[in-house]
Amino acid sequence: MFTFILTVKYCRVHKESCKTILHVRQQSYRTTTIPEQWTLVPTHLNPAEYATRFFPANRIQNSLWLRGPLHLYKKRKIRNVVW
Repeated sequence: MFTFILTVKYCRVHKESCKTILHVRQQSYRTTTIPEQWTLVPTHLNPAEYATRFFPANRIQNSLWLRGPLHLYKKRKIRNVVW
């Protein structure tokens, strides 16, 4: 989320160069991934949310922040490729 905010602020000031940056980023996503790899991660399951919200230090060891979302551990088959 923080990267997104910085990108938006940069784009407000440097509109022309921002179009190029975003286009290059979008193209790199499109050429290195397939649509089936992308899924919506609800806020309560998104470890990135811990960086932007208060989270007690004594709970960090068993948190999503260190182990990541559980769906990443499941094997799934996408277009004959096992992830």
